[in-house]
Amino acid sequence: MELNMQELIDSLRDHIGEGLPDGFPSEVLDDEGFIFEAIGDYSWLIKYASKRLLQDREFISKAILKNPQVLVDGMNVPEFKEMGYHNDRILVMDAVQGYGLALSVASDELKADRDIVMTALDESNPHKLVAASSPLRYASKELRLNPEVITFAVKNNTHAIECLLEESFKDRDFILSLVKVNPAIYEMLPSQYRNDKEITLIAVNYDGVYLCCASNELKDDKEVVEIALRNHGSFDVRDLFEYYTSKRLQEDPELQSLVDEIFGGF
Repeated sequence: MELNMQELIDSLRDHIGEGLPDGFPSEVLDDEGFIFEAIGDYSWLIKYASKRLLQDREFISKAILKNPQVLVDGMNVPEFKEMGYHNDRILVMDAVQGYGLALSVASDELKADRDIVMTALDESNPHKLVAASSPLRYASKELRLNPEVITFAVKNNTHAIECLLEESFKDRDFILSLVKVNPAIYEMLPSQYRNDKEITLIAVNYDGVYLCCASNELKDDKEVVEIALRNHGSFDVRDLFEYYTSKRLQEDPELQSLVDEIFGGF
């Protein structure tokens, strides 16, 4: 029985092992329409495309626009890789516009291209494929040390803070500026910054739950604790007080009254 296009795609998707599924009509792998449809949801199926299609830049350009992860998965295919698509500025720009982590397979030259990197970091496009990790990790060292690039990265993706090089963490004022841009990075900061009162106040004012990450010294600071309690968000204020406040402050009558007041307002 002849299979329809979707059934053929499913058979490739579900196939485990080398080669093609038994009885698979190999001629469809040279069919632009079939491969174009296949990579729509499963970019890794680009590996089954014929050599002719893999080396057709116009087709690959369309494929990347349809699914930008094609650039990443295609780099595992020798016939694709030898074409140097990862050093093609237009193709890479198209890929990172839709999937920032496509920067990971770009050439060193394009990883040092500020426009390419900033486009990869920009997550304002609601249709962009967003991952937990930040593309900043794959930028050139020069750009990874650039304050404007770092700030833009952190504004777009909290996990960008995990991609900072050691040199950047040495600048306390710069880290303070990053926390102001995105207070959610606080929990990922080195311990010395989670023991910095000014930085911690910004974080707990944004969301009191970050008291959990503060140093023991600041969990014993009444001003810090009070602001955290007042901004507890969805976190149970009683748990915040009981588990993340020092024993000394748990006995503070004013803070006890504040907790009762906040909890009583629910």
